[in-house]
Amino acid sequence: MFILGAFGLVSNIFIIILFRKRKDLASRTTAILTSLATSDAIMALVGANLYAVDCMFHQWVFGHAGMP
Repeated sequence: MFILGAFGLVSNIFIIILFRKRKDLASRTTAILTSLATSDAIMALVGANLYAVDCMFHQWVFGHAGMP
């Protein structure tokens, strides 16, 4: 799980940096893709860790936070 989370985080950060550095790629589409890559990087950073802890303990250990 750590490898998938790390790969997702690194690849999305690479995309964000690529679109921010290359001004010739500036358009509405790249702005949407940058936003999507940012949210995906946050999910890879936070979501993968929460899921890994959940799998380790076989239950949700964070109380009522995040429960429906």
